Amino acid sequence: MTWLKRRARFLPMQQRRLFDEVARYYTVTGEPASAAYLARRLGRARQTVTEQIAVLHRKGFLRAPQPPAAPVSTPVETRSTDENAGLAT
Repeated sequence: MTWLKRRARFLPMQQRRLFDEVARYYTVTGEPASAAYLARRLGRARQTVTEQIAVLHRKGFLRAPQPPAAPVSTPVETRSTDENAGLAT
């Protein structure tokens, strides 16, 4: 996930805080973080967190466009088409 952390430096501050919290939670628990948990941790509305998760997914930082949120494990550019097919929902 090191390459992802380097890319995250260029995110807007709110998106970076959200991504950092998702990555921290995933590293500690091995599970994706729920929108409710992230909203409580960041002091934001759950709807705001859900919208930002979708943005981070579009930018290639998260696995799915909706909660629960988990960071991607390989660069989006190098994923095989089989992996991408499973994500297109």
